Amino acid sequence: MKKILVIAFLLLGFQMPFGLAQNNNIILKSFLPFTNSGTANIWGFVKGANEYALVGLTGGTGNNAACAIVDITTATNPVLKFTIPGPNSIWREIRTWGNYAYITTEASDNTFGITIANLSYLPDSVPTKQFTLGGVISNVHALHIDAGFLYLYGANNNLSNGGALILDLTDPWNPTYAGAYNTRYIHDGIVKNNKLYAGEIFSGQFSIIDVTNKMSPVVINTQQTPFQFTHNTWLSSNGNILYITDEITDATVAAYDISDNSNIKFLDSYKRTFSNGAIPHNTYVLNNPSVTGFNSDFVLTSYYNEGVTIVDAARPANLVEVGNYDTNNLSGSSYDGTWGVYGFLPSGNLILSDMTLGLFVVKPTYKRAAYLEGTILDASTGLPIPNASIEIISNSKIKFSGLDGTFKTGTVDTGMINVSIAKTGYRTVSTTFNFTAGVVNNQTINLYPDGTGVNDFNNNSQWKVYPTTFDASINIQLKDKENGNISITDVSGCQVFQAKSNGAALQQLDLSNLAAGMYVIKYSNQSNQTFQQKIFKK
Repeated sequence: MKKILVIAFLLLGFQMPFGLAQNNNIILKSFLPFTNSGTANIWGFVKGANEYALVGLTGGTGNNAACAIVDITTATNPVLKFTIPGPNSIWREIRTWGNYAYITTEASDNTFGITIANLSYLPDSVPTKQFTLGGVISNVHALHIDAGFLYLYGANNNLSNGGALILDLTDPWNPTYAGAYNTRYIHDGIVKNNKLYAGEIFSGQFSIIDVTNKMSPVVINTQQTPFQFTHNTWLSSNGNILYITDEITDATVAAYDISDNSNIKFLDSYKRTFSNGAIPHNTYVLNNPSVTGFNSDFVLTSYYNEGVTIVDAARPANLVEVGNYDTNNLSGSSYDGTWGVYGFLPSGNLILSDMTLGLFVVKPTYKRAAYLEGTILDASTGLPIPNASIEIISNSKIKFSGLDGTFKTGTVDTGMINVSIAKTGYRTVSTTFNFTAGVVNNQTINLYPDGTGVNDFNNNSQWKVYPTTFDASINIQLKDKENGNISITDVSGCQVFQAKSNGAALQQLDLSNLAAGMYVIKYSNQSNQTFQQKIFKK
């Protein structure tokens, strides 16, 4: 039904309702529909000054199209140049090596093997051939190429048994057999420095495999992933962090420290904040040295019905979304919307494949996240509080403290932003912190147990401010949980701070940006009562 609606929009000349979809720091440059075929994964290719999108097609009734080659040199005017033939299949993966493209399929025609396309003659022609390695290769799910070797994953043959069939590309038009890994099924994976990081989806794990000897690969280590449906893997630019997707409803993109292959460490996981049954699909890492601070890695993920997301991975233990673009606000089911993203073009443009609409060319703005990290403690005992929630109100991002009370969170937004810290059995803290791009704001936050200590007021006390002499922050304890106004003025009467109490009994205010000196803090409740207190910044 959705595809019918899309075609109707196009035929009637209506502008596609992309604007209704949520997007941030990514703008649309152009859109090229594929109304006679759905799309699968996507890759890019550069020849001279020209940029091309290699769009995997699912075919269609009588279509038999495997891949479209689109000239996107002028990002606002994509031009379809060639369509490469192939059997109909909803799965299509593409990679390039030199001037050659390799295209896989899981078509029911198990005699097809893979398609090899010679891109040397673009923009004039594209010779293609089907390659089966003498009948060995039938259908293949995914692939990767590294250092002149082609790794075919999920291949239906007796050599790899669904693992990895390894081919030598010394002659890229005529690959030769180099070896195989056949211990477990591999859905997708990446290879670097003779190590294969395999997404073993049905085993719910990734494996690190030494493929120095292609005829006899050796498993170094395995790691179960958070949702145990490990779809794809990709390495950080320095090769020390592995990012994985679990292709399952409401799952995450997870980061692991694999700098020591024998001691894999989970770092963090990222989930689209506004996800509603969404599924992360393919994730890649782009290093953008023009964005300074820490390292310059960003994680690009095609997120099916949530479109594409950009995550700042400068701090892999604190992954923060800094951009997103939903290609299709009409997409409803989890397996719909954006199948693939490619972000390695010299222009900096991203190309996206929407499963029912077609090709999108978009322009991202890579922004550095602002970080809030620290520890949450019990104010009565000084002990850490685990599993306390930390919510950044501006984007509804919620994270939780660890067993040691530490937490890491962040946002692409900057300035004074409201944050709520909560834990059952404790008074909720609602406060503001200063968020600055590329800066880590470290905080120690004290939560007071219900009915103890500072939470108890006598009948004459409506509020309590402490400490009155402070370094960076103060706490405000209210007797009644109601909405009110908080303001701070300097000795000249000039207002230097303003906030809402938001109905919280305890709030912590970050005043680190104030100069040293005396101030007056005022609180006005809903009954128009005003209370004030002198405070001193060291």
